[in-house]
Amino acid sequence: MVDSRIELARVSEIAGELGVEQAIYMRVTPGVEADTHEYIRTGCEDSKFGFTMLNDFAFKCVKDALEAPNVRLAGFHCHIGSQIFALHSFREAAQVMIEFIARVQKEYGIEIPELDLGGGLGVAYLATDKPSSIDDFAECTTRAVKDFCAEYGVAEPRILVEPGRSLVANAGATLYTVGILKTLPGIRKYVAIDGGMSDNIRTALYHADYGSRDCQQGGRAAHGNRHAVWQALRKRRRGSHRHAHPASGNRRYRMRVHNGRVLLYHV
Repeated sequence: MVDSRIELARVSEIAGELGVEQAIYMRVTPGVEADTHEYIRTGCEDSKFGFTMLNDFAFKCVKDALEAPNVRLAGFHCHIGSQIFALHSFREAAQVMIEFIARVQKEYGIEIPELDLGGGLGVAYLATDKPSSIDDFAECTTRAVKDFCAEYGVAEPRILVEPGRSLVANAGATLYTVGILKTLPGIRKYVAIDGGMSDNIRTALYHADYGSRDCQQGGRAAHGNRHAVWQALRKRRRGSHRHAHPASGNRRYRMRVHNGRVLLYHV
């Protein structure tokens, strides 16, 4: 996947040195504003990723890709962002890309066999989060491609997607030990834990929120009680996501207790 004219030139040169023809995707910025945090929107025009459609730049660069030696344009790629709950943005991106493919086919006389619609399907980090399912995501993207291919009169390309965190985020949890509690009346309560940006930068970087569970039984700390932690994890998962429980055994979860509290974080 090439992201710019510079990358296109580099891939062409390296493929020539190796004596091969390299199949490439061109990443196109579709100009779709996904319903997610501004820091992780990657499909809008103001993005460092992809060939922009502004001033017809992406369309003009298709000619560069077709004329570049040692490469073969196999498809187009787009990615509108991460942690997206609303599926309508994926349908909008599909329309933009299929219309683009139709124009390329008409003007350059080539058929584009593959389309990668990226990923970004969100997951539940809070009990109030209501992410769409992978099934709904698949239905939305495939239906959109079928509809717009029929509308614009182009053959249906092979569809690729990148489900990312929606496949793996529910596979585990993070255990933190509480060290210090600081209460500021009328303002907030601070909970200091043995973790930080080194193991999860998302909260500081773009204000990501997480749910948590106090892993203790009946007011007592569950010292060494792995079963209690495991049950807390299973309850957390049932309340937030429809996927199956993690296949890994209890031995994957190690717990340390300080001042009588251990926190379990879904990751």
